[in-house]
Amino acid sequence: MAEPDTIADAVLNALGRRHDLAGEVVLVTAGGTREALDPVRFLGNRSSGKMGYAIAEAAQTRGARVILISAQRRCIRRRIASRKNHIREEMRMAVLDRMKEATLIIKAAAVADYRR
Repeated sequence: MAEPDTIADAVLNALGRRHDLAGEVVLVTAGGTREALDPVRFLGNRSSGKMGYAIAEAAQTRGARVILISAQRRCIRRRIASRKNHIREEMRMAVLDRMKEATLIIKAAAVADYRR
């Protein structure tokens, strides 16, 4: 039996959906942010960012240019423009800064709902 990726590629090619996102610019947020309680401690969550990274890679595979705004550092495909932001406000500013370029925005990040 062929590898799952080979099967998926064959199905996408047969359906003509290989590059159905060509020409789109997809902005994706991923991971969990942290909010400082004091100079030493922070409030955060255990979000790995895996869902956002998977969405970013899938969009790129389908032909989109991807902008990833992540709360963690993770090694992903070099063609994905990424920016690391631990703090909610940094992530917000990064999204506002890049959203004019995007034709699709997918917010998969676990953003903190607390602010000091």
